[in-house]
Amino acid sequence: MPHHRAYKIGPVKTPFIIKVLILIMIIASFASAISSIYLKYDYISYFLSLSLIGIKKFFLWQLLTYAFLQPGYGISIGFIAHLLFNMYILWVIGSDVIAKSSKKDFLNVFFSSIIISGLISLLTMYIGYPFYMHATTSVSVYAILIAWMMLSPQNTNIFLLQTTKIKIKWIVLSIVGFNLLINLSDNDFVKFFTYLSASLVSYFYFMIVYLKNGPFKKFHAFERKLMSKFKKPKMKKTKRKN
Repeated sequence: MPHHRAYKIGPVKTPFIIKVLILIMIIASFASAISSIYLKYDYISYFLSLSLIGIKKFFLWQLLTYAFLQPGYGISIGFIAHLLFNMYILWVIGSDVIAKSSKKDFLNVFFSSIIISGLISLLTMYIGYPFYMHATTSVSVYAILIAWMMLSPQNTNIFLLQTTKIKIKWIVLSIVGFNLLINLSDNDFVKFFTYLSASLVSYFYFMIVYLKNGPFKKFHAFERKLMSKFKKPKMKKTKRKN
């Protein structure tokens, strides 16, 4: 039997950690956007965004803080819309991921995807973007969407606009794929590899930790082969001699 879900405005109960993460991202993003107008230099973006210059100066916290900052000069409609969309995904889908897994797994994926993607971003900058300053609240969104897809039953459908029924895997694939294509068309390989690596970290985490196939059957043979390497061997029971 297929599962059908119609998402409401938000979850019935929001985990405390989700509230904290959203609050930090909103405060940091608006503070940076406002300071870029009224100060001669955007010090918040300089210290929190990820850059080769910053890492060379041992601003190692940038490997985390870049993912809590929405870039933008001033407060524009595009800035607000992008930030609100990401916060909505973090709120609704993030809460659902915690409900389907655990707070520990959510935080593991959230921070590991940010750090690993940050390292991939630095490598990309080193190869061809030496003066790039990287900040995005989207990196965790990609990881959360993939986690949601992996944890949901493969035949789960949700209703869009109360009429159109669509599987979760196609929603996630459309969002992730469309945005990655935009990054490629803009020749923004830093963002492309950031978001791609975040998606892969989340995918492999839930496949290995939960020993769970993804929603696409074409990859099941590869997934089973990989999961077999992480399965714990069963202990043979020995009969006691009287």
